[in-house]
Amino acid sequence: MRTFIRWLWRLLVTILLVVIVLPLAGSLLLDQEDYKSAISDWVESRTGHHLEIRGDIGIRPSLGLILYAEDIRLENADWSDHPDALRVARVEARVSIRELLRGSVVVEHALLREAGLLVERDSSGKYNLSLGGGSSAGALRSTAAPGWLDIRSVTLEQVRMQFFLKWRNWDVQIDSATIAAESPDTPVSVDLNGTLNTVPVTVNGTLGTIASWLQRRKSDADLTLVAAGEHALRAVGTVGDVLVWRDLDLELDGGISRLRDITPWFRFRPLDLDSIQLSGRLVQPGSIATMRLEDLTGRAGYHGIPLHASGSVGRLVSLAEIQVNVRADDDWDISGLPLGDVTRLNPRIGFDAVLTGASYRLHMDVSRLAVTAAGVTVTAQGQVENASRLWGTGLPLQLTVQDIQGLGKALGRSWPASGGLNGNAVLNRDRSGFVLEDLRMQTTGELLALSGHGRIDGIGREPVGSMRISGSVKSGFFARNAWVPALHPKVADVEAVWRLAGTRHNLAVENLLLEFPGGELRGWGDIPDLESPGALTLGLEGTLWDARTFGSAHQQEWPELPELKLAGMLHGEGAGNWRIDDVEVFGEEGGESLSMAGNMALPRGRAVPRLDVKAVVSPESLAPWVRERPAGDRLVEHLEPVHAQFGLRGGAEGAMSLEGLRMTSTWAGAELVVTGEVSSLNPMRGFLDVSLSGRPAALPDFSRYRLPAMEAVNLSFVMPLPWDGEGLEGFRLKARSQGGSLDLHGDISGLKPLKFDNMRLVLEYRDLAELVPGQWKLMPGNPFMMNALLGMEAGVLAADGSARLGESVIEGTASWRAPGDDGRTGLNAALRVDQLDMKTLFHPAEKTPRVFSDNPLLPAWMLQSDGTLMLEIADYWGRTTHLRDLRLDASMDGGSVTTDFEAYLGDGVLSSSIRLPKGGETRVKLGVKNLPAESLRALSKGRAFTGGVIDADITLRGREQSMAGLVDRGEGQIRLNIRQSRIYGKALGTVGGDLVTNFLSAANLFDRNKDFADVECGVLYLDIGEGKAVTRNGLALKTDRVTILGGGEITFPGEKIDIYLTPKAREGLGISASSIARVIQLGGTLRAPEIEADPKGLLATGLNLGAAILSGGVTLVALGLFDRFHANSDVCTIARGEQELGEIDLLKLPESKTDRR
Repeated sequence: MRTFIRWLWRLLVTILLVVIVLPLAGSLLLDQEDYKSAISDWVESRTGHHLEIRGDIGIRPSLGLILYAEDIRLENADWSDHPDALRVARVEARVSIRELLRGSVVVEHALLREAGLLVERDSSGKYNLSLGGGSSAGALRSTAAPGWLDIRSVTLEQVRMQFFLKWRNWDVQIDSATIAAESPDTPVSVDLNGTLNTVPVTVNGTLGTIASWLQRRKSDADLTLVAAGEHALRAVGTVGDVLVWRDLDLELDGGISRLRDITPWFRFRPLDLDSIQLSGRLVQPGSIATMRLEDLTGRAGYHGIPLHASGSVGRLVSLAEIQVNVRADDDWDISGLPLGDVTRLNPRIGFDAVLTGASYRLHMDVSRLAVTAAGVTVTAQGQVENASRLWGTGLPLQLTVQDIQGLGKALGRSWPASGGLNGNAVLNRDRSGFVLEDLRMQTTGELLALSGHGRIDGIGREPVGSMRISGSVKSGFFARNAWVPALHPKVADVEAVWRLAGTRHNLAVENLLLEFPGGELRGWGDIPDLESPGALTLGLEGTLWDARTFGSAHQQEWPELPELKLAGMLHGEGAGNWRIDDVEVFGEEGGESLSMAGNMALPRGRAVPRLDVKAVVSPESLAPWVRERPAGDRLVEHLEPVHAQFGLRGGAEGAMSLEGLRMTSTWAGAELVVTGEVSSLNPMRGFLDVSLSGRPAALPDFSRYRLPAMEAVNLSFVMPLPWDGEGLEGFRLKARSQGGSLDLHGDISGLKPLKFDNMRLVLEYRDLAELVPGQWKLMPGNPFMMNALLGMEAGVLAADGSARLGESVIEGTASWRAPGDDGRTGLNAALRVDQLDMKTLFHPAEKTPRVFSDNPLLPAWMLQSDGTLMLEIADYWGRTTHLRDLRLDASMDGGSVTTDFEAYLGDGVLSSSIRLPKGGETRVKLGVKNLPAESLRALSKGRAFTGGVIDADITLRGREQSMAGLVDRGEGQIRLNIRQSRIYGKALGTVGGDLVTNFLSAANLFDRNKDFADVECGVLYLDIGEGKAVTRNGLALKTDRVTILGGGEITFPGEKIDIYLTPKAREGLGISASSIARVIQLGGTLRAPEIEADPKGLLATGLNLGAAILSGGVTLVALGLFDRFHANSDVCTIARGEQELGEIDLLKLPESKTDRR
């Protein structure tokens, strides 16, 4: 303020002298141009500066005399870069004529418009304007107003004053100013509007009188300064000399809402103080250098922190002799400070200090400084040598962090659990800014054992620093931090250098040794920005010497691997995204090897590898994994080393996959190839394509099943993943033996238990007799082919398809269930055959000693199975028969079996049924219905019969399960009838030979002109029981020439025949009775019957007749048409029991040998 008023007063006095006195005198003596020169000379003699008036100058009469001048310029000092020190667009003064006539000059009003004043100093401290050619003080004294000059009112418009001083530059812009007084002895009012260094200011109030100003007497002052429209400071008191602004005694009181609003007034950016209240006494007993501030009290807010100050400033201009106490309340919340993320910690502060000093050099004695926040404590106590600039601070600091992870959470950052931290340093300041010297840090707790020592320069500006860090990271650190789970490290030794440059700080890792279960890893490199700690570059080298130990640490069972050497370059990409480039892994030992090459991304701790892997693994190393699978022991036992290669690929959300997987090996002498794609390892998804080619020596020996040995096997399947012994896709088994091939393919949906559906089986063999030699007495040369769809579920094997055996085609469905705990199997089948020619398929069956076989009625597998069977054969060709529409149905349940058989022979129907209940009575029933007799021509290999039909029923029951057993120890009956047929003698001869021919000739069944006999009827009725088949007169034959009636028995088990026949010629046919034997006895066995002598010597030719009747065709012999007869009786009705014999002369047979029939 003093500077502004002083220079403003100099400006006014000089200009008024130039404009009023000199023009007034010049106007009386000279013309205008002459007194411009006179004025310039006078000013230059007084100031040493040339004055130029470029505009008009003169006097204009009005209410008074108006003196004016325009475009005035005052030359600047020669050392200045600016040409003019003063420019005035117009200046005028209205002088009272009345007062002028009285001998005094009274300026009623003065105007200064659009003026510019420049005040500056050179390097030696010399001002550009002295207004007297000497020092500024002398100039000021010489410009005192003369006693005859009286100025009543001054108006300033658009006046700018610029001061370029040693310690501060000021730019004063006066938009308008009025300084006025009604008389020399009334108070001078001041009303000024403008800007001070761009800050709007107004000055209002009173300042003495014109008389006190001009007479250099003490003036009363009451001025109010308002800055930026709201910050007011009032000064009330006295000014000893207004013109030189000295001998001040002013009481100051005021406030500032925001210090930042008047920032342009300061040489430096002031603290962001607000709510400032200030009071004190401003005293200046002499020159301005003696100005001091007494009884200073003040308070202010700093981001919500109330600060208090009290004291004094002995020399205000030079800021010397300062004694001010500064205090902040204890435990005050400082979260309002611009501390960035630290504000989240709700920090609190306590502060006490004393400011002392001189010549702008302040000294601060800090008795207490304490900041606490979220477990962090910073304390300081000491002295600051130059508090004005905080130069050479030398303030010791102590830092304590109780929990680094908790601090990170409070700041919203994910910092690892690492315990606490202690540190200390000396806070200093040099030209670069604040400095932390002798900075030492030490971790606390059981997780980290790290220490560091370094220095940070330029704090508050562009900080630069470094710290060397060394120590170890304990296992507890890795256990508590989820971002390092991959290795489960035990301990890590670290040597690194931390560096700070501006807002970026980095870490140069000189040596990192990471020990983990089963191996170790070394690293070196840089973390360029710790604000983004994921952005790093580290070289890695290491060794994995025990894979099993490493796997155990991950709760996994790893195979034995050779010692592996590891290498790569770890790069961080920020935001927790890392990658490892140039990955190299290699190990080799004892025939095993493993190599990997590629890169691996690590986004947010997840592994996303892209590695090409090659390995050679021994079966022993695979054993822990393989033996858990079905047949794993056998697989390991016969497996050679496995050569594998694949691409290990990672994906989103931690997914892992295998591409281009290929494994090759030899299993039991056969080539094993496994290929596939694994789209995910966790959870396991994908497939393996397995192929086995060759003749594996470990395959079962099929010879024990009477099957030929496999010469070549090709087994392939696709194993879906995950696979725990479950299904196989695309299963295919192709095998080749010397005479055939097998192709089985389809999908297997389960192995435990075995389950599949639509499995195609194609079996081809050139000769079925070679495939099952000697087992079924097959004829050679019959190829076999089978094509079927197989399915299996719940232990039941089902088949649907066809088979070709020779020229026969078998179609249908079948199912088989493996034996259960009770040893029983399940069997169901429905089969259809177009034609079946047994002559071409099987050798003739060997004749057994007995006609009634002792082989079981049913095979054992039927008794041991449960289920149903159905067989349909359109055409069945046996050796002597041709059956049509054959159907066999069987039911098996718990050891009980029932069978039903039906077929057509010619126009007749053959049927049979067997009922075999478990533990019960066996029942067998055989039947022939309407069988044309000529259908039996195949039995004699010729035309034995023409015409006629045959009906037969055989029933047996008993506890036995064979035909021999039933006739030996069971019960039953045989019923056979033949009617209206013709027998040919020559055809019979082909069966019986000479024996038959002689018999028929003896019985006169045929004569020389007629080689056949017409049969009207034939009957055989036998009852079976007690080991015999007995009939009394149940055997009858009636032809056009002879009637035969007979009886007897067949004794079992020897099947010995003891049957008597009585033939007799028909009356009226011209046959001599002497030519026919009276009684014929049939003996021998059923397999070899014989005609025996007449038991009473009555049969001279009986031998021939008996043999002829016995051999009258295999059918007649087998059916035993023998018993008593009478020439003209209906012997058939007698044999059937439909008619009694009456008075007919019969051969009396012993009662002990025959029953009724």
